[in-house]
Order: sequence, then structure tokens, then C-alpha cells
Amino acid sequence: MLSSANKSGPTIKPFIQPYFIEIAPDGAVISFCSRFNALLHKKGVYDVYPGKNIAQVFLQLGGLPDMIRWTPTLLPGLPGQPANWQLTGVKTSTSLSPVEITDPPGYPLVNDILESITDGFFMLDKDFCVTLWNREVERITRLSKEEMVGRNLWQKMPEWIGTETWQSFHRALDEKVTVTFEQYSERSGQWLEKSIYPYPSGEGAFVYFKDVTTRKKQDLLLALEKRVLELNSDPHASLSAIVDCFLEGLEKIFPGMHCSVLTLNEDQITVRHLSAPGLPPEFSSFIDGRSIGPQAGSCGTAMFRKERVIVSDITTDPLWTHARDLALRVGLRACWSLPVLTAKGEVLAAFATYYKIPKFPTEKELEIVERAADLLKIILENKRAEEEVRISHERYKQASEALLKQELDKQKQVAQAIVDAQERERAEIGKELHDNINQILSTTKLYLELARNNEEERLNLIERSAANIHETIHEIRNISRSLVPSSIGDLGLLDSVHDLVESIKATGVINVEFYAEGPFDEMIGDKEKLMLFRIIQEQVNNVMRHSGAGNLIIELVLEEPGKIIKLNITDDGKGFNPDSQKNKKGLGLSNIMSRAGLFGGKVTIHSSPGKGCKLQVQVPI
Repeated sequence: MLSSANKSGPTIKPFIQPYFIEIAPDGAVISFCSRFNALLHKKGVYDVYPGKNIAQVFLQLGGLPDMIRWTPTLLPGLPGQPANWQLTGVKTSTSLSPVEITDPPGYPLVNDILESITDGFFMLDKDFCVTLWNREVERITRLSKEEMVGRNLWQKMPEWIGTETWQSFHRALDEKVTVTFEQYSERSGQWLEKSIYPYPSGEGAFVYFKDVTTRKKQDLLLALEKRVLELNSDPHASLSAIVDCFLEGLEKIFPGMHCSVLTLNEDQITVRHLSAPGLPPEFSSFIDGRSIGPQAGSCGTAMFRKERVIVSDITTDPLWTHARDLALRVGLRACWSLPVLTAKGEVLAAFATYYKIPKFPTEKELEIVERAADLLKIILENKRAEEEVRISHERYKQASEALLKQELDKQKQVAQAIVDAQERERAEIGKELHDNINQILSTTKLYLELARNNEEERLNLIERSAANIHETIHEIRNISRSLVPSSIGDLGLLDSVHDLVESIKATGVINVEFYAEGPFDEMIGDKEKLMLFRIIQEQVNNVMRHSGAGNLIIELVLEEPGKIIKLNITDDGKGFNPDSQKNKKGLGLSNIMSRAGLFGGKVTIHSSPGKGCKLQVQVPI
């Protein structure tokens, strides 16, 4: 409250009868007396007379015969803290009138001191009647000294009854303890720290007001920012919900300020309303979708210029020509706007604060607005990044689904080709059984029936039947070899191909040559061996049926470095145009491509009319 120039010296707190002063640290009584003496001497008060013992110090008030005896008392401090002293003053005169009791000697001095205090201060008696009310309390409460002194506090401020303030006053007087708390004053728009000091006698208390608005708003703003950032980290929280929370919190901390956020559409020309919890809906709807420009209000101009725009009075500012009438009709008179820019200088949004009175910002207010814009930048960029990740994920998902569908379609085609090949093979087998073997067996049966009744031709018929049965066995063996050649598992791939080549040579229809290079049987599995054998078998059948070739060369090479199998089947037949055959491939060629495709193989055909055909197959191991 009052202090000497030396901050380490004692602090003089307000005092009335019985007078008391706290001083610190321990051992500072004499120093205090000297400083207090100098202070009072300036006010026309006689010197302080120390007694013979340091335990008592006497003060004679100017122009009065009364003396006040000051008794220092050591107050216990916190552990590790220096002790404090309290000086209690008692008048030595025994002839005190009632006037002197209620208005103690030296009161004008005390009153002058309390009025000079820059913080709020008032005194109460035990019945909560006001005995002193300084100028700062008048300013804060907007209640004058004349209205308050001698009146009951609760009658003048009924809104405090039952509140934390009311409870704190009763606790201080009932329990004789100092109570400190914080409270927002609607009358002054300030946050006040109130301390209630009861008199040792229990006859009243004095109350000290300290303006802590700046600190309190900083604390509230930090708590709001923390809450908003936590909400921003929640992937399920929408952008509008986060910004609404932030703006609503700002408006509670700074009464009279109405906030708005507009974002810039992808066309980089028009704006979109995002949040304005304190603005009339008709005003927000009017702004939504409007274009930015050099004279587009505060926000539209700030986005266009990419710089801060301060409009202290909408009534006269030319930037508000297009929306002035509506703004004034809904009670808006000032608007400050800051563009929210990315690190690359791209406009994300505009943050604006509106006021219902003409208002130019102070430096502290600009700091708050810029701080809010910085946090909005973090929120907007975070949500933009989340959206980009989401879009990228969706694209990846769609691409993956497309690739999966493509692969499934391919697998279906391969499966269908295999089924078609199997059906074709079954049809071929059925044809062989019906057209060849069935006819031979039918003839053999007829021979045997004739032999039963014809003794002369019996031996001849039996010999013919035996020849037919031998031929049937040979045909069945050929069919079995075409289905599942036993030599693949027994002899291996190379010997199986040699066996196939020899059987073709035996027909005398075409000359076949086979060349192989590489340890096929050691390097590849049975499935790959069967696949290669089927492709060779299929192409040999194609050549023999359709090409009219006289020579056929089969080359099988295993390249070790790349672990790639290369199969070439070349004939000198009539050939064909591969381009004209793309959309009408026979079952044989489709079967070859399907089999190679199952193992990641690639099939290439080189042919032209009159120049034979070369089939190339490459399959990775």
C-alpha cells in the first residue's frame, strides 16, 4: 500500500484504532521508526519518540496531547521465510470522547494517505457498514463516497449476496482470517484481486482491491489456446467446431469484442463464412460468397491486400460502402481484420473483430488480435494438411481398388481360359475316344462275333481283332500322355520333351529338333515344368494342324544371371499376320498365354504370311 523508496524496507499497511502496522524483516523496527517518522513529519506530525526499551515506540500526533504507544509483535513466518513484525498502537490518554473513538486522532492524515493509494481500498465495521471509501473504489464500483459511507455494503450491492464475495467477507470477520480471491467486476469490466483484512479486535475489516485484469486475461487466453489446440488434435473434430470454440472463448474473455472468420474459396476470389458466433446471422449471410477487392470491407480488403486493415468507424470509412447500411442497422461500428497467410504467402482466411462503438486499437489489443490470427493459421493449416492426406488416401484407395479389380479381372480371364482349355482338351479326348478308339473297338467286336460262327475265317478274324486291340492300347497310351505325361515326374522336363519329339518324328509328318541349355530339372519346380511342357505340346499341335510346316525347332534356355526361362518354338510353315489375329486368337494360343500368365510369363509372336512363325515365351523363376 505505502512503502519507502527502499523496496527491502518495511511496508506500512492501512491503520485505524487500534492502529497496527506490519513491518519486515526481523530487526527492522528501528529502521522503520526512522522512515515512518520522516513520512509523518512531512504531514505535520511530531517526531516519533522511542522509549527506553525497543519494545515500545511513542508517537505524538501534531497539535494533540494524546500519545500512541506502539508495541512491536513478532509474527511467525513460513518455514525458511524471514519473520514479520506487527506494530499495534494504543492511545495513552484516558479521556477519550466518543468522537475521538469513531474518528481517531490523526484521521485526516490516514484519510489523505488512503486517498492517495492508486488501488481500491475501503473499510467496514463489524456490521458491514462502510466507514471509508477511497477514490479508486468509487471509479471501480461507480458508487460515490457519499452514497457508501455509513451504509450497509449488502444494501448497496445486493448482487453480491450469496456469491463468493459475500461468503469471503463473512469468513474473514467470523474466523478473523485474511481472505484473498479474484472476481470480475461488471461495473468496471475489470478482474480484481480482493483481499479482506479483519481487525485484530474483530470490530471490522479493511478491503484492498488490486486490478489483475491483464494477468487474468492472459491466463484465460492461455487456457483457451490450450483447449483449442487439444481439440484441433482430435481428427474427429470439424474445422467449424474448433473455430467456433476459439471465437466463443475470445468473446467471453474480451467482452464487447465480436469475432469472425472468413475463408477464401478455391477460386481465390470469393469468401465463405466459417464462424461468427457473436454476429447477427443476417450479417454473416450477407458477407458469405462476396468477392474480395480493394474496397471490400475490412476482411475482403485484407485478403486482397494481404495486410492488416483497421476500420475504426464504419460510418465514414469508404471500404464499407457496399455493406455500411446493414452493418449500422445491426449495430456494428468498427472492424479490424487480419489476413491469415501460409508460409508461402497464400491467403487462407481473414480474422476480424467487430465493435459496437467506433474504436481504434491499442498496441495491446493489436497483440491479442495478431496472436489469435497466428493460432487460426495453425488450425487452418493443420486441417488443410489433414484434408490433403485424406484426399491422397482416398485416391490411393481408389487406385488400389482399381488395380485389385484389374488383377481380379485378369485372374478371371486366366481362369476362364484354363477352363476353356480344359473343355477343349476334354472335347478332343472325347472325339478321339468316339471317332477312333470307339470305331476300332466296335470293329473288333464285330470280328469276334463273326469268328464265333465262321470256322474258316476264325483265325484271320481273331488276328485282326488282336491287331485292333494293340492299336487301341497304343491310342489310349497317346491320350494318357497328352493329359498327364508320366515322364514329367519320372524323367524330368527335358526327357519328357525328348519323348514327345521322338513320338512326333515317328509319324513322319514333320521334322522336329529340340535344343536345351541349363539345369532345368534342378532349378524349377514340377508346376513350372508342367506349364512349359503344356505350352510346347500346345504349340506343336498348332503347327501340325494349321501351318503345313516341314520343320519345327524347339529351343529351351535357362539364363542363370536373371533366372529367366526362354522358350522359342520356330516353324517354316505358311505363317500369318499377328495383327489380324489379335481379336480372334484361337483356343490354342489363348491357352498358351493363360498358362504363361499364371507364372508371370510373357508371350510374343513373330510371324508373317509365307515366312513361318516364331513363338517366344519368357518366364521368371
